[in-house]
Amino acid sequence: MLPTVLCLLLFVVSLSLADGDSSNVILCADGAVPKKYDEHSDGFEHLSIEPVPECSREKIEELCRTAYPNVLHSRKLNDTVEVDENGKVIEYAKFHCQDYRRAPELKVPTGAWSDRLIASVKTGCMTEGDWVELAIEEHCDGKELLQHSTGEQCDNLEDKYMDFVFVCDSPKTNESSLLEPQLGNEFDLMHQYGNISQQLKKAIEMNSADVEILRSRLRSLKERMGNITLDVDMNDSIEMEALRSDIMWNFEPCMSRNFVFEIWKQCMIHFGLQRSYKLLNLAFGLVNNDTNLEDYKNDLRSSSFEDIDCSHAPTHMFPELKPLMDEFFLNYTKRHTYGVDPVELDFLSSPNVYETIVQKYEDIFDPKLVNRPVGPPASKPITTAFVSSIVSLVLVVGVASAALYGCSRRVKQYQIDDKDILVDMEAVPDGFVTL
Repeated sequence: MLPTVLCLLLFVVSLSLADGDSSNVILCADGAVPKKYDEHSDGFEHLSIEPVPECSREKIEELCRTAYPNVLHSRKLNDTVEVDENGKVIEYAKFHCQDYRRAPELKVPTGAWSDRLIASVKTGCMTEGDWVELAIEEHCDGKELLQHSTGEQCDNLEDKYMDFVFVCDSPKTNESSLLEPQLGNEFDLMHQYGNISQQLKKAIEMNSADVEILRSRLRSLKERMGNITLDVDMNDSIEMEALRSDIMWNFEPCMSRNFVFEIWKQCMIHFGLQRSYKLLNLAFGLVNNDTNLEDYKNDLRSSSFEDIDCSHAPTHMFPELKPLMDEFFLNYTKRHTYGVDPVELDFLSSPNVYETIVQKYEDIFDPKLVNRPVGPPASKPITTAFVSSIVSLVLVVGVASAALYGCSRRVKQYQIDDKDILVDMEAVPDGFVTL
């Protein structure tokens, strides 16, 4: 009987979703855990872990802003959704979170900067005067703003706004310095190995005399890499979790676009550290014929941009940051993909990026490269051989012509008869002139 009821409830949920557009929709019931629509699963998921005591207008707008970017108002829909929660059927009301008109961006003169402030869900909307005062005192170092703009009013009866854009020409405040962790000597070995490996490949292609010298250096690096036991210390993960707990999602009294971007960049550096160690594992594993190679490859493939958890930096509230985030991620990964020439890393912004990285590492850190025998000098291309033959022929003809010319001058000078000339020519050793 219970499976039948559950199937029926699922059908009701699906039917409710089919009745209209479910984007920007939340479910709320007094005393129950609120839910939001998830487009990936085409269903509803928990919006918080705690139940809400009452679905008041203020609470609904707070939930909307927690769930979706660029929303302010909410509208209650006519239909409801019944959901089974631990054996208890709860009837949820549906609310549509509606977009609002954001404060317009302003032109920023040379030497100045701008920021967007969004009121926290706890503080709520503020008057224009409160926004100006906050921006001057907390962000513009006490200086008057060059200009500012506000978005849509939170309530038509009050002069209150949810977001605020301003331009300031004082030094920036609340801007963190990005601290990149110091990496160990194993990364230097990995970088050196990659450089020598690529030099060796080019030397082999050109049949250079430096092949054995480069191969010897590569062999030495391989031995050093084989003597290192990788012991990845991920204490930085603990530090990152501590950072998450220190930064409240509900920024007080507002969220700053610039500050959120700085927090996100620090999160990216933490992600980059994990990615660097995954690359290190793969490189060392390839050089040393590690039996865990497939695990290293799969671990690296799971390090995509979309998998990064920077939820403590609510960048979704500032969609205008997306191009800057993409640029930062690309430049950072270019600088931290060790062993590969940065000029060859334009593919980092393309699909299947990690499949390409794995292929490049398999080529660069191929252990067979160290012991691959060098054959006899490669035959010269036909064009080169032909040109060399022509040059040799011209030189020989030139030498012969000069010799004959010298002989003829001696004939005239000393009036030597033809027989003597023939005798002299017969005295020339065999093979001296070859035509």
